[in-house]
Amino acid sequence: MSSELDRAAVVALLRELGARLAARSIEADVHIVGGAAMLLAYNRAVVTRDIDAVTEQQAEVEAEAQAMAVDRGDLDRDWFNGRVKPLLPHVFDAGQVEAFHAPGITVSIASPTHLLAMKVRAARGLRDLDDIALLSEVIGIQSLEQIWAIADEVWGPGMVRDESRLLVGEFLLARGMAVGDAAPATRSDTRRGEAGGVTFCSGATSAGAPCSRRVAPGTRCWQHRT
Repeated sequence: MSSELDRAAVVALLRELGARLAARSIEADVHIVGGAAMLLAYNRAVVTRDIDAVTEQQAEVEAEAQAMAVDRGDLDRDWFNGRVKPLLPHVFDAGQVEAFHAPGITVSIASPTHLLAMKVRAARGLRDLDDIALLSEVIGIQSLEQIWAIADEVWGPGMVRDESRLLVGEFLLARGMAVGDAAPATRSDTRRGEAGGVTFCSGATSAGAPCSRRVAPGTRCWQHRT
């Protein structure tokens, strides 16, 4: 059975899954959220027990992931699952980041603003709170007012429970965050360096313009890798 997975293990598993999908002539675009997204793009020190992911080929990809678990014998059958889908925001995540492309699979990751909004709404414990603090730093947030504005933008006003607001607010105030009156944070297109964040591919396109696909820092999109 699978234990906690680090970044290298998650990438290796997704590449193996992609190879199996390619053997069945399936090309899956997979969008990852939750702990695996934090691990892949924003905090390489964390670990996860499973991969929360959605794709248009959900049934086929999950079936192959389950078959892979059976063949390997060291993974839970639901190591790759889409249970998170009903809990995702209904607005399109324009800032999602392409993590990597391999045969059979292209992996994108939720933007820091969408992840922040999801974790603020969930606020299940210290791990979510630590992630909220990190994502706030990635985005450049300086006040609680900015966090509530992002949550309202992603979920709609009034969709974050008072209990979650209280928990998140107390945690971040204790870490020195202001209540309000800070400059507006740049949201979906905010970038940061190697400590975790988002950047653009910038490879030359056929039109001569730099590629605008969002990727993990220090990488190119699948089309512009050499």
